[in-house]
Amino acid sequence: LANVRVGRLLNSPLAVETLTLEAKLDDSVLNLDRAEWMLGGAPVTATAQLDMHGDCPRLTSAMKLTDLDISQLNQLSVVEDELDGKVGAAELGSSSCGSTLLQHVESLKLTFNATDVDASRGGEALPLSVDSMEFNANWREPGQLSLEGILLGEPLSSSALFGSIESILSDEAWPLDLNLDINGNNLGLAGQVGFAGDVVDLDVYLQFAVSRFGSLHNWIGADPGNDLALKGQTHLKLDDNGLSPTK
Repeated sequence: LANVRVGRLLNSPLAVETLTLEAKLDDSVLNLDRAEWMLGGAPVTATAQLDMHGDCPRLTSAMKLTDLDISQLNQLSVVEDELDGKVGAAELGSSSCGSTLLQHVESLKLTFNATDVDASRGGEALPLSVDSMEFNANWREPGQLSLEGILLGEPLSSSALFGSIESILSDEAWPLDLNLDINGNNLGLAGQVGFAGDVVDLDVYLQFAVSRFGSLHNWIGADPGNDLALKGQTHLKLDDNGLSPTK
């Protein structure tokens, strides 16, 4: 059994205070039963377990943060303009299995959830506020993203399926299936994406369905009274020659 108490962590990019760790090793299972600290004034809790039974030791972890003041990130000098806003809650989880670090990397599964995210930059609200977001990524399996929020003053519901972490980090193409529903209007992308150095290769079908052209007022300045409905599809390719629609 190990207990650690730290009043303040020095030289941390963000203030880390009142750190408490409680861990124990029992029958080849190492448990971090309790980890609590204040990060930039926001409470954080975490747990972790390394189960060394069997041929494939399993590592799992979970961390939750609540009520983060986004202005604390200004200490990191990430952007020139001042950031402000809040994150209501965020949770990060991971699991992996292996006898070596490489095996744990190649079996990694990540989950990330966030709720009530509002932010501004340089005193201006960012165009997207998040009510809820769920993100799943795996080293060798496709990932998923779902998001509910407000984009440019309009309700947004979106979902996406995308490639594995391994494929995204490589030069190979990976599948993308993105759907956006914005105030009753739908936009979809389905096809293949790849990164080759500084070049993005995109080969997708774009589908759109606009219930009322006037509902795009906040986006393109359309006449709010315009009741025209639009629907269509096009094939898009983007490579080192630029973006081009194809038949």
